[in-house]
Parts: sequence; C-alpha cells; structure tokens
Amino acid sequence: MSRLYLLAILMILMTSSSCVRNIEIEVDGQRQVVVYSVLEADQKPKVFLYKSLPFEFDLSVNPVEFITEATVFIIVNGQRIPLQVEQSFDKTIFSGISLPDVTPPDSVLVTYFTADHKVLHGQTYQLEVLYEGKEITGSTRVPNAVDFSSVRIYRDSTTDDEGELIIRDLLELKLQDDASEKNYYKYTVSYRQESMVESETGPQLIRVNYDFLRPFFISDEGNNGRIFTIRFLMSDKVNTFQNPDLVVDINTTLISYAPDLFEFNSSLIRQGGDEELVINPFREPVIIKSNIKGGLGVFSSMSQSKVWTVPYQPGF
Repeated sequence: MSRLYLLAILMILMTSSSCVRNIEIEVDGQRQVVVYSVLEADQKPKVFLYKSLPFEFDLSVNPVEFITEATVFIIVNGQRIPLQVEQSFDKTIFSGISLPDVTPPDSVLVTYFTADHKVLHGQTYQLEVLYEGKEITGSTRVPNAVDFSSVRIYRDSTTDDEGELIIRDLLELKLQDDASEKNYYKYTVSYRQESMVESETGPQLIRVNYDFLRPFFISDEGNNGRIFTIRFLMSDKVNTFQNPDLVVDINTTLISYAPDLFEFNSSLIRQGGDEELVINPFREPVIIKSNIKGGLGVFSSMSQSKVWTVPYQPGF
C-alpha cells in the first residue's frame, strides 16, 4: 500500500507541474494540500496529508513534505472521531518506482493521521481537515464485503487447431455480486513455492510467493446481482510455472473498490508512465481524478475478502 499511495500522489503532482511546451510564466508559489486516504474495512483509518511539490522539483532536494500541524476528523454515524499523528520509517516506499527526471531518496519518514477505530463495512465516512485556516473535506461509502463463493482448480481437455488433444489445469473463481450497490472488483492470483536449502544451522525451508497474474478489475455494470464466473489457464504441456515441482498452492483475494477509488486508479492508469510517453508523446493530457474539496487527492475506501488458498501441484 505504501508504494501505491506515494506513486499516486507523485502522479498527481507531476501532472500539475508538467508542461506541453516551454512557456515563461509567473507563479505565486502557493502549494496546495494533497490528501491520500483509502479506508480499508476492519482496519484503522490512515489519512496522509502532503504539500504539493513546486513546479521545479527534485525529490533528492525537495522530498515529499508531510503535513503534521493539522486538525483531522473522520465522521461516521454521527460520531466525530479525532485522528492523531503517527510516523513510521519506510525504506521500501520508492522500490520499483521509476519516474522521469525524478531522483528519489533512499528512504522516507512516513507521517499519517490515524485513530483507534476499525472501519465499518457499508458505512459512509466523511473527512474533515482544518489546516492554516482552510477546510478540506471528502466523503466515501465503504463497500460491503463481497467474497468468492467458490475457488477451485480442475483439469479438463480440449483440442488445438490441428485436432491434437490438450490436457490443461484451470483456476475457476465464482462470486455473487452485491445487487444493493454499484461494484468494482479487483482480484489477484499468486502462487507459492517451497524448497529446502542448506544453511549453517542445517536444512531450512524457504517459501516464496509469486504473482501469477497482474491484478484485474471488473465491474458489475450490466450484470448487477448476477454470478460472475472467471477462469484462468494455470498450466498445460506448453504453458506452466517456472520450477513447477516447487509449487505448493495458489492464493487469491477479492477486493471491492468504492466507485471513486476505481475512477482515481483508472485515471492513474490512463496517465501512463515512461513507456506510454515514448509510444505516444503527444497524447492528450489526463486529469487525475480527485474527490477532495479544498485540495487535491482522494478520500475513498475498499473491502478485502479472505485469502483463499488452494493446494496445487502442476501435472505437466
């Protein structure tokens, strides 16, 4: 989650500070408040507050400036809950992030506002931030918890274009859509490998998880209240895992996104990165979706299912 929120904020700030052509302009230098908060059901709330980056910035010189001198509340069911500042030192926050003309620092002292409160499914939360005489607000409804109704791996057969019989293993996911609200789902699939290695203290069991698929999003638009059935090819005689004899199980989760979080993430995807700039440097600019009044960013929510674990050993 830490990498996601920082990349999201950087994309917002880079969008606001990028130019299509070189134009000399005068700016007042006023920096806006940026909010990033995704409430997770059954977890404590976290609200990250930043100052927007200047037009000319280098993260090694101008690191992300967290706001700590603010008054922050979340409001649910008429209860006004004050949030307090907490900090944690994160050395992995920029791991795997590559942005043009950005030199990130080795680590970041992460600051956020939180409270001893578990976020509730199906409830509407309001955010209220008071900072330097300004009020910044947002609102989100936490999605109801939706889980897979079944997860299974099964073997079937088919024929290729030449009529040759192909045996294959498939992963099948089924879920019952919640008809009471508009839903956006994100599902992930990974697999776990185990191996024994020798160490100074003797044999040691090593467990490693790998992403089998990049996360996928689906919507219930046009299928509200229906059963979704999703199938993936796990392996056959041509396609299989690396070191298949080490695979022990498949893990999958289902995450329900609030609509504004889906729209926010979709705008980040449309914004693209280095590869998209190379492919189409003259593409139309994308405005990052924001639902914050009085500032920039997003205040949204999601609910995550349990982790489904299915034992598996590829047979190819």
